[in-house]
This record gives sequence, structure tokens and C-alpha cells, in this order.
Amino acid sequence: MAKKILSYLLILLVTAAAAWGIFGGYIIQVLNPETVSRRQSLGAVCLDPRGNIYCLQNTGGRLLLIGVDDTGQRFLEKALFEEDEQERLVMDLYASETGSLLVASAAVDPLTERISSIAIDAFYANGTHAGRLFELFCDQSAEQALTGGVRFSSVSEADGEILFGVFTRGADGRQVIELYTAAEGAFETARKVGEYPDTGYTGFLALDSSTAIAAAPGRLALLSGDSAREITIDDGLLPGRFWRQGDGAAVFLDMASGDLYLADPVKMTAYPCARGETVVYEESGLRLRQFDLVSVNPSLRIAGVVRTPMGGEFYTGGSSYMDYTGSTGQRGFNLQIFWVAAIALGVLLVATFLWDVYVDFLKMRVSIVFKQTITIVLSMAAMTGLLIQLVFSQSLEQMLTWQYRERLLAAAQTAEAGIRAGQGQTLWDELEKGSVLHEGNGSAEVPLRYDLLREMNGSWRVELSSTHGMEGVLLQYLPLRDKQAAIAAGVPEVAALAEGGVVYVDTYEQLGQRFYLFARLPEGRLLSVSSSAVGMQRTIDMFLRDIALVLSVGGAVMLLVLLVVQWFVVRGLRRLKRGVDAVSAGNYAVHTEIFSGDEVEDLSRAFNTMTGVIRRQVASLAGVNKTVLRFVPENLLRLIGAQSLEQIDKTAFVKADMTTLLVRFIFPDGTPQTADALFSAINRVIERIAPLVSANGGTVYDFRHDGFHAVFSGEPADAVRCAIQIREAQSALNAADDCRVDIRAAIVSGEVLLGIIGDEQRMSPTAVSDAMDTARRMMDLCWDSSLYIICTGQVFERIEGYRSRYVGLADLGGRRERLFDLYEGDPYSLLKHKQSYSEIYRRAVDAFYQQRYEPARALFMQILQASLEDGVSRNYMYWADRYCTQGYSDPVYRIFEG
Repeated sequence: MAKKILSYLLILLVTAAAAWGIFGGYIIQVLNPETVSRRQSLGAVCLDPRGNIYCLQNTGGRLLLIGVDDTGQRFLEKALFEEDEQERLVMDLYASETGSLLVASAAVDPLTERISSIAIDAFYANGTHAGRLFELFCDQSAEQALTGGVRFSSVSEADGEILFGVFTRGADGRQVIELYTAAEGAFETARKVGEYPDTGYTGFLALDSSTAIAAAPGRLALLSGDSAREITIDDGLLPGRFWRQGDGAAVFLDMASGDLYLADPVKMTAYPCARGETVVYEESGLRLRQFDLVSVNPSLRIAGVVRTPMGGEFYTGGSSYMDYTGSTGQRGFNLQIFWVAAIALGVLLVATFLWDVYVDFLKMRVSIVFKQTITIVLSMAAMTGLLIQLVFSQSLEQMLTWQYRERLLAAAQTAEAGIRAGQGQTLWDELEKGSVLHEGNGSAEVPLRYDLLREMNGSWRVELSSTHGMEGVLLQYLPLRDKQAAIAAGVPEVAALAEGGVVYVDTYEQLGQRFYLFARLPEGRLLSVSSSAVGMQRTIDMFLRDIALVLSVGGAVMLLVLLVVQWFVVRGLRRLKRGVDAVSAGNYAVHTEIFSGDEVEDLSRAFNTMTGVIRRQVASLAGVNKTVLRFVPENLLRLIGAQSLEQIDKTAFVKADMTTLLVRFIFPDGTPQTADALFSAINRVIERIAPLVSANGGTVYDFRHDGFHAVFSGEPADAVRCAIQIREAQSALNAADDCRVDIRAAIVSGEVLLGIIGDEQRMSPTAVSDAMDTARRMMDLCWDSSLYIICTGQVFERIEGYRSRYVGLADLGGRRERLFDLYEGDPYSLLKHKQSYSEIYRRAVDAFYQQRYEPARALFMQILQASLEDGVSRNYMYWADRYCTQGYSDPVYRIFEG
């Protein structure tokens, strides 16, 4: 029992380790959501006309579409772009009035931050991809795709059309804004309907297919055809994102103040509709300008998102008051717990199955080589895993982190020196030219980003930046700095940073892992230098893969060497085992030749001595068994369910439906007078006919001086075939010897009790059955009826293909049976007679049992005139003759005795 328990625990441990290797990351994600939350970043948000919030969240490289209703309940979570080979950078998200969603994104390499294409895709309300409306291939940086390069404008809809602009180069090489439309809900490829000159615009919104609003710092213009009319706005405004309203007006965000402005294209005016300084959530003192992401729906309802290290918090409402709606981490009960439970249950089931195979099928015995191979493989796998996870991985991560920090520190020191020298924008231009880190021995260039920040009125603003055109904007609106504002405002180490000090922060953003260095400068300013850390993780993965490969190859070589050594060690044991297997299979003549010069050779000698003793004992036992089986047939052992002679005792019996064969013989010329001649004649007959019983699947259990009893456990046809062969053997016996023999057979089917009787000194097989009594009474009819093989109706109904005739009804010990004459084995003359007169015989028997005795007598007399050997017809004729004069109402077949 202890071995079974220990083996189960070991198998369970190995199975659990294998499952952890496959599903470990998923299990950690479900059971410890905070681990996943640290690898989350919100990329875009929108508010649909019904008040539902949709956002796009990058989670460990997967882009998730999340839907939250106005009560804070998450009703949608769907992974997007799973079939795309490249990762997608979210540029914009728009919810149409029909419920479909439009996602503007770019195919990006997170390491180099290079964009290869931009596209707009349509999705159904449940997150299922509906089609790609537009795609444009390009080669630019990720910042260019969001600020000054080939990029999308804000999306709008009017008159059943989806409208968006594309900032690009025209056919003549000039910068233009191309206007595209697509039928709402059709999800067909967008078509170009217009083109406007790009005179330095940073924002664009199509009001319809012929009119648009374009914006630049301090500028707002209404574009229609080739004309551009200026809308008066403050020179200090930095228009950013646009949202079309239901009445044809447009709302835009001022990135310098966080104010929302309403632009009226009819009155050609723009005025604030929501102030960034307004406290919209009293409990935390949250102001409108502190939102990292903002969205406005066509009814001027506002949604705001505050990014947090674990995702983001949602707020919805109007320009003066907003409610807390929920967060990206607010899920309620996690149904994925059931999948974790299913994995655990699967581990138990697989472990139990393997343990069951080990215990029941393998009988807890496996090869020494297999055991040692498994032990070596598991040990090496465990050692490799521990080395990789606890030594190489952590050491390499610490080393690469130190290298990144040193590079960032060197870049920050260069920037700080230039700032202190008052170089201004010239410094940033120079920094931008050389702002790269080289990954993989120069195989990839990772851009650095520099930002000089100043805190004003509780918010961080950009004073200078390596991203052009962002000076003066609130920090949270800088592209590709998803969590920079949250870190600057919310990390205590940054807030408490003294002048001249630096702080390193590791975070996760849309493009993956990112390192920030913050340095405190005079006048309360803060220098931020950041770089993508995606390359670090790739370097770690590649290094660990190489280490795993080296360890695996080395382990395989070591395993091969150990197996070769082990093969020589266990070769003698294997040869000895083959000898033991041969002995267990009954081959006692096996002889092992092992000359290893150790204990295995001694064991081989002892084995050879043992097999010699076994051979002598087996030879002696075989002689005894052969003698005993003369008295207890092997078929009898099989019938009563005994496996060997040792199991035979008085409790051994079987009760079953069988076919009984009673064989009797006489010597027509007289019984031999001397004992020697008598037993010689009897044995001559029995030796010839008894083997026919075994040959046909029967068992002889009771020999007599004039025959024997036999039973057949199979079909009655076996007994019939045996009886016919016995009759054929009689002919051969009579032809070869002067002492003629006459053999008769009676066949009956029924329930038979077959068992052993006797005392402790001597036992004998016997059968107890009414069928035996019936067979004996049937045999009494045979001698005076010229019947050589007779059977009951029950037997006759289960055979076919034999020449036969109906004998009739007979009273056999209180029961009446239908009897049939199987004359297939009759003497040839009698067989031909019965076959020739079969029809007359049938009519005579029918007349007899219909009590028409005179016609019956006449027919039987006709048969007898042909042959007086037909004993059945003779008996019927005598009885019919008597019944003609005396009458009889219950005719049966019986011997006429005068």
C-alpha cells in the first residue's frame, strides 16, 4: 500500500509539473490578476450614443476590446487582431450610431517602433471583425503615425456615411488631407471623395462629404471645396481630438488646458463648453484636465479615463459633474476560475489514469533502464528549469536593466548639460538625431524620447520635447507616453525627488515594457528620458532559449552515455530475465550463459540448476497427470470450470443445458466366452469409437461393458455427427474382425448436472439428469425397432441436413416424447428401403395417429412386404391390426410383444 501511495504522489507531481509548464502562465493570470494588470495599458476610449464606454487595452501584447455600461458592469471583452502576425498600435476608436465600432490602428514593430501600415477596421458590437475599410502601407516611426506623418484624422458620421481623413502626400508630392467615406453598416472598402491642402494642420474632422474642420495651433478653419474660412479662436489653443455633434457642430479638445470647445460652422465661432479646471468629481477633487483619455458622444456626454498602474478608471457625465463608472479591472466573478478548476481536475484524471496503468497493467513493475532514464530526465529538466528561472533569467535581467539605466543616465546627463547651458530647441534637435539605443549588436535601433516638464497648477506640462509640436500641451496628451503623466504625478519617489537626483521607473505601455528616467532640474522642472525595453525581454528570451538548447544537448549526451553504461550493466539481467520468461512460459529446457564475473553470473548458475530440477519434476508430474487423465478427461475439467487436477473435488460440478449421447453395443454372433477375449473385444470397440466423442467436442464420463455415456456442451449437431461417425466406425470394425459388433445411439437434450462423486480415496465423474433416463428408455426401443440412431424432437429441431423420419410419440417414464429416426448411419439396404418408402411411411404414421387404423395397417403391410427389417413399421402394423378390432383412442409408439 505504501508503494502505491508513493507512486501515485510521484506520478501526480510529474503530471502537475507538466501541466504547470503548459498552463502556468494562464493559471497565474487567472489567480493573480494584479500580475497581468501590471502589463496593461489603455490605448483609446470612446462613448457611444447610448452611454456605453468602449476602450482598447493592450494586455501583454494582446489587444482587448472592453465594453462597460453606465452602471460599471463589463459586458464585452474580446481580443482583436489575433490573426495578424504584427502587433497593432491603437490610434483611435469610434462607436457609430448603429452600434458598430471602428478601430484605427497601425502595424508596428515594438522594438524599433517602426510603422509598416495604417488601417481602419470595422467590428460588430460583439467585437467580431466585420471588415477592413482602409489600409495604407508606409514606413515611418510610431510618433509620426500619431503626430506629423501619415496618419488618420478623427472619425465622424453623417447621412449614413462613415467619414475620415488621411494625412498623406498627394500625387504632386504636396501634403494633403484625403477624405474617405464608407457606407455605414456595409463594411465595404472606403472610397475617396475629396482632398484638401494640408497647410500644417494637426487636426481634421469631416462634417459631411464636402465640408470639414481643420485645426492647427491657434488656428481653426472650415474647409469646403477649395476654400478655407478661418474660425476665430485664441492663439494659445492647441486643438487635438475632434468629435462631431448631432447638430453638425464639432467639439475639440484643447491639449494646453484640457478645455473642451464647441465649434459652430454656421456662426463661425468656437467657445468653451467644458473647462479643464472644473472639478467634475468632488470625492477626489478630480478635474476635467486630469483625464488621460477623453471622449464626447453626439449628445455632448463626456467620458474620461484616468490611467492607473493597474489599467484605468472610467468617469461619465456632463461638463460640470461626472460619476465614477468603474475600472478596467472591475470584472465581478471571474468565470475563468472554472477553467483553472478543469485543468486541476484534468491533472488528477491523467495522473490517476497513468497510475492505474502502472498498477494494473504494468503491475507496478518497469524496466530498470526506464526508471533510471525517467529519473535522469526529470532531474535534468528540474535542474535546467531552476538554473534558467532562478539564476540565468534573474542575473541576465539585472545586468540588462543596469545597462539600460546606464544608457538612460548618460543620455539624461547630456540633455541636462545642454539645458543648463540654455541650448533650447537646438539641443532637442541634436538629441533627436542621435537618440537611439542599439539592440542585438546593432541589429535594431530603439529610439529615446526626451521631455522637459514643468508643473503648473497641479498638472505637468511639456516645456520641450523630442516630439515636435507638443510644447505647451498637458503631459498626458503626449503620444506614446501612456503612463508618463501617471508616474510623474502618482509615484512618490518622483514627487519627492530632490534637485540633482534621478529615479528609474519600469512600466508597461502600448508598445510593451518601457524604462523611464526622471531627473529633477532647477526651477521645479523635471527631465524625462525613456526607452522601450521590449528588446531586453527579447534578449532574455533568446539567451534563455540558447541556454536551454545547450543544456538540453548536453543533457542528451550525458543521458546517452549513462544509457550505454547502464546497458552493459543490465545486459546480463536482461538475458537472465529472458530465461525466467521462458520458464514461466513452460520452456524448462532454457539454459543461460552469462560470464560477467559478478553476482549476475552466480545468479545465472543458480538459475540453470533450478531449471534442471524443474525439468525432472515436470517430467514426473506429466506422467502422473497422464495417468490421472485416463480417469478424469480434460474436457470434463473444462466443463466443470477446473483449471487443473488439483482443483477437482466433490464440490466441483456444473449445471447446464447439454446434449446427452448414450451409446450401447452388442455382439450379434454371441459374447466371447473367455475373460481375455471378452475384454479384448470390448476395449477394441471402445478404443475405436470413444475418441470420436472428443473429436466432436464431447466428453465421455461413464464407461460400461456395453457402451458409454457422453455429454456435449455445444450444439446437438455435434452429438449427431459423432453418432454417425460411430456407426461408420462399426462398419470398419466388422470388416476387420470376425467378432461382429452392433452399435446403437440415443441422443437427448436437456439440463444436466455434471460433477464428481465418491469418497476421499476415490472419486469418479457422473451425470445426473432426466435426459439420461430418457435416453436409456429410448435405447430400449432401438433393439426391436431397427433403430440405430434415435433422437428426441428437441434435438431434431436444432439439426438439419440428415436423412430422417418421424418415429412417433412414445411414453418414456411418465413423459411423452416425439422420437425421430436418423437413418443416415443405417446399414445400406435398410437406409435405401427407408428412403424409398419415406412417403408411404409418412402417410401410414399420419393415419395411425389419426386413429384410421385400417388404412395404416394396409400401408405398413405394404412397407413390410418390401423389407421385414423395418422394425418400426412392423410394430406399428401389429398395433394397427389390434386396434382395428379392439379400438384405441390414444395411440403411441411401443414394442409389440404379442
